[in-house]
Amino acid sequence: MLVDLDEFWPPASALIGLLFDNEAQLRECLTVLDQEPDAYKLVNWAEPSVVVLKRDLPRLHAAGVTFTEVELQDPDKLSPEELYRLDWELIHSEPVQRKMAEILRRPFGEP
Repeated sequence: MLVDLDEFWPPASALIGLLFDNEAQLRECLTVLDQEPDAYKLVNWAEPSVVVLKRDLPRLHAAGVTFTEVELQDPDKLSPEELYRLDWELIHSEPVQRKMAEILRRPFGEP
C-alpha cells in the first residue's frame, strides 16, 4: 500500500490560514468544509482559525463565510536565522511556557 504524505501534510504553498472574528464564524466555515468528508483542515479553537487547502477558498467564499486570509510560509524556504527567530519566539511564547511549567510540576512518570 502506498501512502501519499501530501494528503496528511500538504506543502505550505497549497495551504492558507483563515482567521475569524468569533467562534460562530469558525463553526460556519467548518460546516461548509465538512460537506466534503476528506477536506483538509487544522482547527485552532483558542484563536478561532483554521488552515485549509487553497482550493477550498472558492467554496467558502460562495457560501458567504467571512474570514481574513493569512499566507503561510514554507519553512524550507526560510533562512536559518529566520527559522531560529521563529523557534525562539514559539519556545518563549506564553502558551508553551505555561505547558512546560505544567509538565515540570507533574510527579515523575505521570502522563
